[in-house]
Order: sequence, then C-alpha cells, then structure tokens
Amino acid sequence: MQQRAGYRHRRRSANCRYRPRRSQNRARAQGWLPPSLRHRGDTAAALVTRICHYAPVSEIHLAHLAFDTHSMSAGRTLRGTEYQDGSLVGTHARAYLRTKWGSACVYCGARRAP
Repeated sequence: MQQRAGYRHRRRSANCRYRPRRSQNRARAQGWLPPSLRHRGDTAAALVTRICHYAPVSEIHLAHLAFDTHSMSAGRTLRGTEYQDGSLVGTHARAYLRTKWGSACVYCGARRAP
C-alpha cells in the first residue's frame, strides 16, 4: 500500500516543481468587494433608486451607525464607547446565569449541587 501511495504521489506532484504559487497568480479585479459588502452597497443603492422615483433627490449622504436607541430614548446621554456596550457589559456569564436561575440546576431544580 505504501509503495502504491508513493507512485500516486509521484504522478501527482512530478510536474509541479517550478510552477508559481497559486496564491500569487490570482489577482482580483479592480474594485472587487466581498459578497457581503457588495450586497450591503447594492441594497443601499436600490433603496436610493426607489426614493428617487418619488421625490427629486439632488444629494445623498449615507452613514452606517449602530446606536443604543433604548438608552437614547430614556434621555440618557451616551459618551465614547458606551454606544457599543450592551446591558450586560462587565458581567460574567456564569454569574449572570447563576442569578437568572436562582443558583438551581436548570434540568432537575436541585440546589447546592456542583
């Protein structure tokens, strides 16, 4: 079996010695984007096209941002990275789950068990 595997390996790799590496000979086209980013841009462009059918649009400014709308609607001003922090920032998962389930087993309800 090892001898046959050696023959097979020789057949498959005999003429590959001086070939350039594949990672360096595949260039991307100018303006190429990954599919996820291309979809995001195409979706925004389609929305703008739809809006332009209903009203005359002379200028468009687009910004993709994420805000904590709940805190903003409560009247609390957010500063710095507070926009990115969620409601569980600074808590550990184990402590959160222990308080959520009252220090009891989720399956059987036993307490003081490891």
